[in-house]
This record gives sequence, structure tokens and C-alpha cells, in this order.
Amino acid sequence: MTNIQVVQFLAGMDIVMEEVSEKELELGHWDDPVALEKLALVHSSISSVVEGTAMGLGQEYVERALAEAVIRLMDFAYFYNYDLPAAIDVRRKELLA
Repeated sequence: MTNIQVVQFLAGMDIVMEEVSEKELELGHWDDPVALEKLALVHSSISSVVEGTAMGLGQEYVERALAEAVIRLMDFAYFYNYDLPAAIDVRRKELLA
């Protein structure tokens, strides 16, 4: 992946995070924000990935569960103003070093 592609990916991720979080706010999902409950939803999505893989529920099931986990993480990060794209870039650079 080139540096330009990485920058485009991270910029796109920022946009998606904002879109997702704005929709979650509109739906009232952040009316009573309890961080541990939001993180429990991420855990639940990851558990669905484990279950789908272990039980052979198919690629589509696992992909949807993975997508749900990523979306929940992006929403959480955006709401609490965590710079997830920057953190991903730092971690990516560490892994590639």
C-alpha cells in the first residue's frame, strides 16, 4: 500500500466514523452514553465472529459480524473524540517496522 493510499484510507475512515456517529446520535443511541455498555456491544460483535467461525456459519455471517464490530468501534471512537485513524496509522507503522 502506498503512502497516498494509506492517507486516502484514513481520511475515508474519518468520514465514515462521522457519518456513523451522527446517525447513532440521531437514533438516540447516545442519549445515555455508558462507555462500558458501548464496549460490550463491540465484544458481542466479536463474539459473533468467534461463534460464526467455530460453527461454520459461513463467510457472509462472519463478514457482517466483523463489519458490525468495526462500525461500533468507529462510533465509540468518534463519540469520545479518539483519533482512531491516526492510532491505526501509528500501529500499522509499528507492525511494518
